[in-house]
Amino acid sequence: MLWGGYAGGNTGDELTLAVALRDMRARFGDSVGIISKTPGYTRRQFKDLTVIPYAPTPLMTGAQRTYYRFASRFLHRPVWLYRLAQQRPPNDGGVDWVAAVRASKLLYLVGGGYLTDLFDLDLSLLPALAAKRAGVPIATGPLGIGPFESSGAARKTAATLSGSDLAVRDPGSWQFCSRHGLAPRRAVDDGFRVREVVDFAADLGGRPDRKPRIGVNIIVQFGSRNPERARSWWIDLLRRLAAAPVAIEAFCFHTDVLLDYAEAVECWTAAGLNPAAVRAPELDFRIGCSQLARFDLIVSARFHAVVVGNVLGKVTFGVCDGDYYTRKMRAAAEGFARSQPLDPIATPAELAARRILDAAFAR
Repeated sequence: MLWGGYAGGNTGDELTLAVALRDMRARFGDSVGIISKTPGYTRRQFKDLTVIPYAPTPLMTGAQRTYYRFASRFLHRPVWLYRLAQQRPPNDGGVDWVAAVRASKLLYLVGGGYLTDLFDLDLSLLPALAAKRAGVPIATGPLGIGPFESSGAARKTAATLSGSDLAVRDPGSWQFCSRHGLAPRRAVDDGFRVREVVDFAADLGGRPDRKPRIGVNIIVQFGSRNPERARSWWIDLLRRLAAAPVAIEAFCFHTDVLLDYAEAVECWTAAGLNPAAVRAPELDFRIGCSQLARFDLIVSARFHAVVVGNVLGKVTFGVCDGDYYTRKMRAAAEGFARSQPLDPIATPAELAARRILDAAFAR
C-alpha cells in the first residue's frame, strides 16, 4: 500500500509516485494499492490500479479538538490511539483506508518533502500511525524530513518513523534522524529517476541559430522569510531578463491555476510583459516534466523542476527562500556543476540576472 504527498496537483509529487509504483510493482506485481486524497485525479494519472480514497474522519467537536491539541503537544502514543479511534468506515460502503492499511504487507511512504509542519502533518502521518499500530512494516522512498516549527511535531514524526526502513534525501533530514535516534539510508530524490517513467520530446536546446530560451517557474514558497520582497525580486528579475536578447517563458509545475499560473501571470503583468508567455498548467505529470526539454536554462522555485532540468543536462537555478527550500535546492544541485541555488533575499535581482544571462550565453 502506497501513501505520500501526491494527489494535490504538484507535478513533482506525481513523478515520485510514478517511480514508487515502478519499484513496488517490481516487488509485488499487481498486488499494489494507492491511498489517495483525490482518487479521481490519481486514477487519471495511473490506469488500472487499486486506488483507495483517503478521507480521515475529522475531529468534530470543540472538546475533541482541544484534547487533541493538548495531547499532540505533550503526548505521543496516546494521541495515535485517540485519533485512530475516531476513524470510521465510509458511509457510501467504499473501501475503508484504515482496514486496507492494516491488511497490507507493507506501507510504503512515497518520497517527497511532506513530513514537515509547514503542511498538515497529521494528515500525512495518520496512515503510518495506522500501520505502526497494526504491526505493518513501513518503508520509505527518499524523504525530506522537516524543518519543524514545533518540537512536538518533530518528536511525533520521529516516533512514527522509528523502526521503519527509512531513506532520506538531504543532510538536514539526516541530521534530524541523528538527533532523534533514527538510522536512515541516504539516497537521492526519486525525481532523478525521471527518465524511467517519462518519455521526453526532442531537446530544443543548444542551437546557435536562435536566442537562448529561459524557462521560469514562480511560486510563493512555503516558509518564505518575506513573500512580498520575494515577489518584487521576481518582477525586477523578469524586467532585466526581458531586456536581454533571450526568449523567456513561464511554465507551471502544479495543476492548480491559483498557484504557479496565477503567480506567474501577476509577476509577468507587474513587470510590464505580455502574460501570454505564461504556459497553462499540464494535468498529466508526464507532459509537465517533458515540457522542460524545450528550454536551454531553467529558473525555478519548485524543487522537482530543478531536478528534472538537471537530469536533462540543462543549466538550472533553484530559487530558495527560507530553510525548507534551501535544503531542497542544495540537494537538487548536488553533483551538477551547471546547477546552483539562488536566494532572492540575499542576491539582488541585478546580480541574479547577470548570473543567469552569463550562464545562458556560455552554453
